[in-house]
Amino acid sequence: MISELRNLGFDVLQTNILLRNNNNYSLKDIVRTVRDLGYPLKDLSRIGGHAQAIGPVMYELGYTINDTALIMTLMNTPKSGRLIVYLYEAGWRNPADIAQASIYVGMPRLQLFREMRKVALTDLGLKNVWTPPALGRAIADGTDLTMIELSQSVIKAYEMKGGIVLRMDMFTAIEGVKDYAIEGLRKETGGAAGDVLGILTSMGDSVVFMALHDGGLHEKEAARIMKQKGWDWIATTIQLEQAGYSSGEIWDALWDIYHNEMGLLILNAMSFAMPLAELGLAPQLSMIESAAKTAFTKSITYAVMH
Repeated sequence: MISELRNLGFDVLQTNILLRNNNNYSLKDIVRTVRDLGYPLKDLSRIGGHAQAIGPVMYELGYTINDTALIMTLMNTPKSGRLIVYLYEAGWRNPADIAQASIYVGMPRLQLFREMRKVALTDLGLKNVWTPPALGRAIADGTDLTMIELSQSVIKAYEMKGGIVLRMDMFTAIEGVKDYAIEGLRKETGGAAGDVLGILTSMGDSVVFMALHDGGLHEKEAARIMKQKGWDWIATTIQLEQAGYSSGEIWDALWDIYHNEMGLLILNAMSFAMPLAELGLAPQLSMIESAAKTAFTKSITYAVMH
């Protein structure tokens, strides 16, 4: 009788009621029967219950993570961190798989990194497992997000505040992808791409800051990361230039983030100017005076605004 329900014209709701009320079927029994009877996949979303309950059942019965994510969203699970939590609790623990399924069902691409990090810090208790670099690698591995999109994702997550993504997290997330890409290239080529690998490795942090620049990171935030890494203003100047920031952007960033160091530089330059004048080196003195005047103007502006 049960094997003929669909052939007899029973829709999935009628079949569900019959199985649940007259045969005391469990949710797992119902899902298996609905599948075996040949009902469309999407009909699983109509058998009642909660998405959090159906996830483990679908995992146990061998459904794919994409199919499970689809049914969960059809059962009104938001395309947010809640979906990520339900998929993890259902049995899928690989963050790359979860990232892929989240994008498959339509989670906004630039929202993915923040949502995964948020549930890692809260619901899932995976703070030290789903770290920013681990999530960066997982998203790169499981989705088709470009490096620029991933950079935009981590920058957007940081700008939303709330302590979910910190300033240095932006750097480490993209750094993890850079290292992951180099490792993957080394494995795929068996070391044959030695020159390319050498260039990427030697560029080091420049690759990360190029990606963050292309993703829209403000020059002052980039400079703050560099200072937090312990770099002086000279190293920061070089890295900002290599990343693609303009000379004006670099100057503004240096003055705002390294104003103490720059102020000392100006004082040293001014003390150096008098001996130049006495030696008759007028062109050099003129250049230093011009730089000092510009820096002095900046310092006055900074003092007024702060």
